[in-house]
Amino acid sequence: MDPRTSKGAMTSTRESSIQSKDGTNLQVYDWIPETEPQGQILWVHGLGEHMARHEWSAEKLKEQGWRVSGCDLRGHGQSGGKRGHVNAWSEYLEDLDALASSLDQDFILLGHSMGGLIALDWVRAGQNVSAVVLSSPLLGVAVEAPAWKLTAGRLLSNILPKLSMNNELAPELICSDKKVVEAYKADPLVFDTITSRWFTEMSAAMNRVQNHSFPRDMPLFLNLGQKDQVVSNEEAQTFFDSWDGPKDLKVWPKCFHETLNEPIRDEIIQNLSSWLNDLA
Repeated sequence: MDPRTSKGAMTSTRESSIQSKDGTNLQVYDWIPETEPQGQILWVHGLGEHMARHEWSAEKLKEQGWRVSGCDLRGHGQSGGKRGHVNAWSEYLEDLDALASSLDQDFILLGHSMGGLIALDWVRAGQNVSAVVLSSPLLGVAVEAPAWKLTAGRLLSNILPKLSMNNELAPELICSDKKVVEAYKADPLVFDTITSRWFTEMSAAMNRVQNHSFPRDMPLFLNLGQKDQVVSNEEAQTFFDSWDGPKDLKVWPKCFHETLNEPIRDEIIQNLSSWLNDLA
């Protein structure tokens, strides 16, 4: 699926399903090179979307010799679970545990937006990875919610944890390419809700990650869009500055939240590929 069209069969993708620890069914996608892969990338997608939206990027990395694997997280895409809900953030980590157990080699962890937060929390919890790539990670939001709404969310998390509410993400903010935005709006697997429990679990995960000391020998690549109005680039920069291991940062001028779907995506994916190839 090209994110500019929301159409097209995933002809070069191997699809399967696995079960998470609690039995939730997870849809899995694998992009596997025809020759021996030079390495493995485990991809974690963002809130309200699904792995098929990243097919273009995965195909480009596959062409560079990388095997790319990912799953629709619970409550997303073709996987089971209530849309935009977790009972506990650890359920996402258990989804990744299930996916990782199906891989036969060490891997680089790539997380986009909410997937970046989940990826970092997974590493914090003890998951060993070769390197971390973050694409516009959710380490803070661009516009903070009013105090009363934050308080209400915490109260509702205990009283009505599965109460759904709009995530207040305007589709126009995801990408400067209008074709990507229109395809996003038309995609039947994209949704715009979160639950009160998801909100408090997300907030707690951000706090854990921001206060954790990550391994000094773990390489980090951070990819940001200069005009991102979804997540906080300031929080991402603060996190990057605190990272003690090898690290690289690329901020793309005029780009929005989904840098790998921007009009200059060929240049952006090539820049990422070069960094990955230097690790191999």
